[in-house]
Amino acid sequence: MGTITPVTQWIPEDDVLLKNAVEAGASLECLARGEVPFSRRFSVQELRDRWHSLLYNPKIS
Repeated sequence: MGTITPVTQWIPEDDVLLKNAVEAGASLECLARGEVPFSRRFSVQELRDRWHSLLYNPKIS
């Protein structure tokens, strides 16, 4: 896996948007293209790393 995106780049609102979009079936590629209005643009790798952190990192999840 790549480098984990620092937590400081993610605001709680972006976490909620990511969670809701993935649970609704959106692909990370679609999210990286801007189909969800995050506070900034995230790459597919950044989205993948953050999703993994939300699921498996005990300090974040």
